[in-house]
Amino acid sequence: MAVIDIRTPIDSVTAVSLTRRLEEAAKSGSDAVVFDLDTPGGEVDAMLEICHLIKQQEDILTVGWVNHQAYSAGALIALAADEIVVAPGSRMGDAAPIAAMPAMGLVELPVAERAKMEAPLLTEVVDSARRNGYDEKLVQSFVGVRFALWEIESTDGKQRRFVDANEYLEIFGSKPPVERLRGSEPKSAQTALPVDEETMREIDGLQDLESTRDLPAPSQAADWKLVGQVVGDEELLIVDDSAALTSGLATQRIADESELAAYFGATTITRYREHWSELLARFLMSWPVRIILVVVMIIAFLIEAAIPGTAVFGGIALICLGLLIGAPMLVGMAEWWTVALILAGLALLAAELFLTPGVGVLGLAGVASLLSGVVALVLTADPGSQEGSTQLTTLMIATTAAVIAGLSIAWWISKRTGRLGVLDQLVLNAETGTSSKPPATTPGHDPSPIEKGSWGTTVTDLRPGGRVRIEGMIHSARSTRGWVKAGTDVLVTGCFAGELEVEPRSEPDEGAPAESSQR
Repeated sequence: MAVIDIRTPIDSVTAVSLTRRLEEAAKSGSDAVVFDLDTPGGEVDAMLEICHLIKQQEDILTVGWVNHQAYSAGALIALAADEIVVAPGSRMGDAAPIAAMPAMGLVELPVAERAKMEAPLLTEVVDSARRNGYDEKLVQSFVGVRFALWEIESTDGKQRRFVDANEYLEIFGSKPPVERLRGSEPKSAQTALPVDEETMREIDGLQDLESTRDLPAPSQAADWKLVGQVVGDEELLIVDDSAALTSGLATQRIADESELAAYFGATTITRYREHWSELLARFLMSWPVRIILVVVMIIAFLIEAAIPGTAVFGGIALICLGLLIGAPMLVGMAEWWTVALILAGLALLAAELFLTPGVGVLGLAGVASLLSGVVALVLTADPGSQEGSTQLTTLMIATTAAVIAGLSIAWWISKRTGRLGVLDQLVLNAETGTSSKPPATTPGHDPSPIEKGSWGTTVTDLRPGGRVRIEGMIHSARSTRGWVKAGTDVLVTGCFAGELEVEPRSEPDEGAPAESSQR
């Protein structure tokens, strides 16, 4: 027997990890797989993928072991398994769709949006109920409100049913007693479905199996009695271990692995846990970390563009980008086209800076390609869904804040250096071959034009952009001969877009002034 842990919030990494561990369990010859569930829930798309994966395991027994708690997505995963067992004191349920908004936490969804998100969840739980013999309406009350239910029991104690207010009225000829919140007042004996009739028809039409739910006829009312109201129409169903057993959701109460092995007759139990790479990927792909990486990357890039030649901030930006790309690659989740977009963006930016400085077209295309790739890489949900819309909103807010912060820092730097470095080259000038700013000089000095043939010394490495000192003043410069180390004597060969063009002195030159090496 194999035991697979699901003891973290459920996300896309969980789905990938679970696929790997199921394959390993199947290769080892396990005839049963137990999902050890202790989770608060998680992403809808990941949950639906996991449920589909579990239901595909036709050759092995799948068991959901609610070992402490299985809320939200965890409850639906337990229902997808062939059987459910519960630990003492465990609880499961409350699987309503919710939205998490930036800086607002969990918020209530509008009625229309909530109904749209409930539909695939209701479809999923009804399918699980028909596969495994659960009451359809009972499991629907995990997902949505308006599912007020009452439990009735045959007088011989052998059968139990869960009915809504209309069904109760039809069987017993009277309205059910309301014991939990408002309950549900029937409009008539034939109508007042918990959700609209069209939605229920769509859900039923998506099922592979026919419903086998049967209810007592009015003529059999004397053979049935009311046990009590299970859930009101303003609440979501949550069951503890005892309720799960009496309602038919669970088959056994199991406290530990020894009881698990005894109940299923297993001679050995192998536990399959997440790899370190999956744990690391989950951390790096968590929304707080991803947002921080995007923000730091953008700010560092803009600072590097404002003070070219240092490479420190450029390195930080590349590290952040590498972590954004590398995290999903660790678990095989990186799409090739997102990586291609990012690499194409970097190539276009490099072409703009090194081949066609001052033009701006390639730079803007590179920025657009890079940002598109990062957005596609960071988003884990369908942008058209509520979850995807929330992620996109969060990313847009963070990106906007990062751009504002980065440009503010770059502006602060420009006030002290007299220019914005490479940022000047990412903006089209009003006139070709002219600059919006004069050559940068040290504050307090006369910004006299530097003549062609003047000699200076590099203050920073030219990669190919950087800083040079000429006659005691610091200027932005660009090497026409590749990278040049700091401390190298250079000759001014021209000026383009307000930036000096220089080349290193390869041999001693009698025309070079002695003070050119002054630092």
